[in-house]
Amino acid sequence: MRYIVTFFLYVFLLVLSCGKKVSAQHKNINATTLEAGFKNPPQASKPRTWYHINSGNASKEGFTKDLKAIKEAGIGGVLVFNVTMGLPEGDVKYNSQEHRDILAHGAKECEQLGLSFGVHNCDGWTSSGGPWVTPENAMKVVVNSQLIVEGGKKVKLTLPKPPARHNYYKDIAVLAYPSLETELIDENVNPIITSSGETFEIALATDKQTNAYTNLKAKEWVQYDYGKAHTIRSMSVFIGNRKGKIRLLKSNDGVDFTLVNTPKAERIGKDECYFYENLKPVTARYFRIVTDMNTHIYEMSLSANETLDNMLEYTSYRRHRRALKNADSKSYIKKEDILVLSGKMDESGVLKTKLPKGNWTIMRFGYTASGATNEPASDEGTGLEVDKFSKKALKVHYDAFVGKLIKEAKVDAPNALQYVEIDSYEVGPQNWTDNMEQLFKKRFGYDFTPFLLMYAGKYVENNSTIDAVFWDMKQLASDLMATNYFDYFTELCHQDGLISYVEPYGFIGPFNSLDAGRSADIPMGEFWLGKTNYHKRAAVSSGHIYGKNVISAEAFTSTKLNWSFHPALAKQKGDYEWTNGINEYMFHRFAHQSNTHVKPGMSMSFVGSHIDRTQTWWDNAGHEWFDYLARGSYMLRQGNPVLDVLVFVGDRAPSHVIHAKQMRPKLPASYKYDCVNSDVIINHLKVENGKLKLPNGITYNALSLQKSEIINLETLRGLHKLSQQGALIVGRKPKKLGGYLVTEAMQAEFKTLVSAIWSNKKTYNTGEWEQILKENNIQKDLIVEGQPDFNFYHRRTEKEDIYFVYNHNLKESETLKCSFLVDGKVPELWNAETSEITKLVEYSNINGRTDISIKMNPQESVFVVFREAKTKRPKITYASSNTLPKPLFSLDDKGNLQMQAYTNGNYNALLDGSENWNVNVNDIPNPIEIKGSWQINFREEDNYKVTLKTDELFDWTTHAEEKIKHYSGTAIYKTAFNIEDGMLKSNRQFELNLGKVNVIAKVLVNGNDIGVSWIAPYTLNVTDALKEGENSLEIQVTNQWTNRLIGDEKLPNQTGYDVRRTKRGFGDEDYRGKFKKMPDWYRNDQPLPDGPRTTFSAYSFQKSTDKLLPSGLIGPVTISTSKIIKKNSTK
Repeated sequence: MRYIVTFFLYVFLLVLSCGKKVSAQHKNINATTLEAGFKNPPQASKPRTWYHINSGNASKEGFTKDLKAIKEAGIGGVLVFNVTMGLPEGDVKYNSQEHRDILAHGAKECEQLGLSFGVHNCDGWTSSGGPWVTPENAMKVVVNSQLIVEGGKKVKLTLPKPPARHNYYKDIAVLAYPSLETELIDENVNPIITSSGETFEIALATDKQTNAYTNLKAKEWVQYDYGKAHTIRSMSVFIGNRKGKIRLLKSNDGVDFTLVNTPKAERIGKDECYFYENLKPVTARYFRIVTDMNTHIYEMSLSANETLDNMLEYTSYRRHRRALKNADSKSYIKKEDILVLSGKMDESGVLKTKLPKGNWTIMRFGYTASGATNEPASDEGTGLEVDKFSKKALKVHYDAFVGKLIKEAKVDAPNALQYVEIDSYEVGPQNWTDNMEQLFKKRFGYDFTPFLLMYAGKYVENNSTIDAVFWDMKQLASDLMATNYFDYFTELCHQDGLISYVEPYGFIGPFNSLDAGRSADIPMGEFWLGKTNYHKRAAVSSGHIYGKNVISAEAFTSTKLNWSFHPALAKQKGDYEWTNGINEYMFHRFAHQSNTHVKPGMSMSFVGSHIDRTQTWWDNAGHEWFDYLARGSYMLRQGNPVLDVLVFVGDRAPSHVIHAKQMRPKLPASYKYDCVNSDVIINHLKVENGKLKLPNGITYNALSLQKSEIINLETLRGLHKLSQQGALIVGRKPKKLGGYLVTEAMQAEFKTLVSAIWSNKKTYNTGEWEQILKENNIQKDLIVEGQPDFNFYHRRTEKEDIYFVYNHNLKESETLKCSFLVDGKVPELWNAETSEITKLVEYSNINGRTDISIKMNPQESVFVVFREAKTKRPKITYASSNTLPKPLFSLDDKGNLQMQAYTNGNYNALLDGSENWNVNVNDIPNPIEIKGSWQINFREEDNYKVTLKTDELFDWTTHAEEKIKHYSGTAIYKTAFNIEDGMLKSNRQFELNLGKVNVIAKVLVNGNDIGVSWIAPYTLNVTDALKEGENSLEIQVTNQWTNRLIGDEKLPNQTGYDVRRTKRGFGDEDYRGKFKKMPDWYRNDQPLPDGPRTTFSAYSFQKSTDKLLPSGLIGPVTISTSKIIKKNSTK
């Protein structure tokens, strides 16, 4: 028997009206409505799916067939992506009239079917770009060139133009300063550079340009020969392979080399990486850079000069990780020594000026396109990534595709297109935009120009100054991106009557994650099968602190499933993510099948969990799993989440969320938290009854300060306000204010506020959370005996408390001894698999908590719903037995007390603490094992029609017949069994146990559809379908595609097509080989050509030698009996 728990009061409504924002609404609903929504979840609660058009293989016929299958299976809507990941091309070009016509057709189909429909904002999945984005509207980065001249006289020279991408460059400033000793050393050495790579182009890799790359193969090297012993202090290598590795070696004789350093690759773009290392001074004549894999080299250099050791962090090429290390005193440039010569250079780059005596380094600074493009996109859809700091640029991008599609889709289906999405940010750094120096001065009140030197890795003034100035600049960059990209994207959606989905995270992006999610109508996280710590918290926390009830997730992403996926593989992972605050699943992924005949058909190259209509299990287990997810999502949108702590992520930009293992002090397991930013602390948070409270009603017991050694004054004022209101604050005192211009008045206020906050008895500067929680009587919301790290989720409505729990043990049943922080309410178990509700009577109330024991099968989950009892409910205390399985005590539909016993024996219970209830059960019959003759029908529609008769159940892969061994699909098992006269009684329940099943079973008894069993243990209640005498049993068993695909690999290939993976990674890999386009028969929507193979997969995962997956019904198949005993009856 399966249990599931539920409590809630909360409905998510999508309201679409032209020009109005769509929002998720809280509604207080009565218990009857709550139960109705649980049993039949509304459309909005159903899971949705990413719907991938691959390499331009698209058709209206395919859209129609896909969408009907999606509707019938129980998915609520689609979000269309167009991706090109090495698979051969179809005929449909991105953003062509044909392409938009197909999308408009899909939107219309969705409107007619009652499905939601949306699109990603560009080709590929990251991030926002296309061929319509000109360099002027593209992402921008600061670049520079350097020249050393002798002063003391007039100079007229042409300054080298800094490296430019896409023939785009704009000047910012020209600066000069007295040359550093190490710069003069670099200027005066001329190493001989050689390479063991026959095709490696040294000139291209050392030309100080990044437009093109040259290839260095695995184990090849590049050597610098300085002619004599030479000291280097830094190295820089810019490559185009995100998994690339290099080593720096040294030698005095050019023969024997020793390792100097293995620098860490810093991913700075979709595939580009930087090795940028400050070294302890190392001296040798020869240095070699060696790669361990084939690598694209854009640029490389060794230098005697010491550069900012975390320059990549400061210049937005990666997130901030550590404080700046002190450099040699000779490496610092005094601000007063920096000359601004911008007005001395004409438009052609000619500088005319007179410099003081000595050697001077002249640097020309400007900005160019970062070169980032949207990925992985088609040739027609690929272009530069739009400037994330510019509303004007984003509007051009939005109108070029989304705007056109909206207009065309509305012609026939005015309400069909409902949402647009921004996916995870994976397009690298941006650190400049037009007039940014003016924006900076307006915001912070001082001139950034002299500090441009820091973008070239120069130390200006001192470490404190460097950090303070970059603190300001990176805050400006983050605010520009949040306002002009993420916020404005949602604004554009609203102007068109749409809602926005946003994944507010990504690697090295120059933005604060919580700010990025603040305007999204539906923030979206991401999780992968097989990985536990992925991107969810940014979406969940930004959703909570900004009042978004629906938190979506790109769900079940994977790269290793190879058509072997089935719902049971995702069950526990999905349950786990519910406990992280996700309440909508957006599957990754469903592949659009432009050819409507082949199976399994198109895939998204090697990526995704193959949640496709062509899956063998789509119509049985798929439907059941989708219904389960809809019920769970519905429950997890009721009321508000119940959480313990708010964690401040700090003021340093760009900020990300804080993970539990990063917190200091560490928060004890099972305490729930959200992350919060300064905006919410300053503008939205207050304290009521000792708890921190958001406008949407979510409350927290405490505020934890992380990464707050440096803080902004406005944030500190917000903390002081909360402290005065009685907030519990845990965190060390800030040491100083952030930013460059800190006045004496600001510093005085800082000291006053810090003193006031940290002298408050409810503020803890040090200490462990266990002691703090104990002193403030903050109890664990849920305690599970023996499992201190137990994952759960809790939501609360005006009248209900709703907990979700699941068995963390995949292999064994467990009895969870749970103590809930709920009092005065009665518990019920709500089963999201079956929609059954069990009203419990066996529980205890102790010290304001409710204790319940819940027996759960492997992978089982349960909603525990606490409700106010309309009438007094009896309470049972069971005298446990070491020999008898524990019975289930509950109320029946009429409110009568009952016990369900599974084994004969004497049962003793205490009713309401005083009345003994003793029951002797002695008439439960032994389980019936269904043996004898089985008829197995393999189906023609699954490409092998044959009927077998057998007395023994077996694994199909052990059969001598190859077509059975490699069979994929559904086989129908038929047999009969006998029920003795008098065995069927009104107080007996009968459960069919199928034993071992690979992997799904649908059961019919006497022609009655009993249901689908898709996770172990494979059990179904068959009570109402049985009759005395002979009973017929039909079991439809479904396996995965894997075995047939392996079998077809042994056969001649009549398709004229074979595409398979050649290497790891994304990047520029291309599997197509000679197959530049899909075969004619595929593109023309024709069936598979005649031949021995019966399957077609656009990507070949399997080899003929791969191991087959167990398949079929293994059993044993049994029927067990339980007995229902009503109170006042002993029979």
